[in-house]
Amino acid sequence: MAKEIIAYPSKLFYNNEIITDDSVEIHQKDFINSFTEEWKDSPISDIIDPSNPSIWVQVDSSDSNNNARLNQQEADQCNNIIDELLKSGIEPDQIGVISPFRLQVNTIKDKVFKSLGDDRPEILDKLQIDTIDRFQGSQKDVIIISLCTSDPENNFLVKDLRRFNVALTRPRFKRIILGDIQSFVSTENENNEKIAEIINDGYTKFIDSKT
Repeated sequence: MAKEIIAYPSKLFYNNEIITDDSVEIHQKDFINSFTEEWKDSPISDIIDPSNPSIWVQVDSSDSNNNARLNQQEADQCNNIIDELLKSGIEPDQIGVISPFRLQVNTIKDKVFKSLGDDRPEILDKLQIDTIDRFQGSQKDVIIISLCTSDPENNFLVKDLRRFNVALTRPRFKRIILGDIQSFVSTENENNEKIAEIINDGYTKFIDSKT
């Protein structure tokens, strides 16, 4: 995986001992070059920009329709990102979507199929959307992580940071994290702070989806 992706998990879990092989840069350049010019015209070009390997997209979690295992806004944003990636030349089997909760996974699947299923009925066969636990051992060129941050105190990632490690290390070349950063920085939980600190790793770009 790209050095920008492995940097924070290497620091947090492996005492900075995990580094990438020089050959990864060649594959990373091939990935970047696989994007068509359409990505530049995307309304979310700052998110799908192939030269930004690690992104945190700020998604509000205060909607009353959300709960501890479901965030509709993250699911909507996830669907939007997938659509724009496909328009930019990325194939469905290059993309993975993961979340701590089965309910969020099913919500994302439903939105993606309703949005893209008519034009690409095979989309869910090629696009891998699953829980973090079930995705362990798999990797994709692009991984979208829906943190489902309506209730971070009851989030599996907060209770067990090993799941956070698994989530962070599934992408090869591009990682897009969807979550409400305030849900993590506004609490005194040590694990919350460790999750939020990724935006200060020197590589991860923070983007407010409202701007």
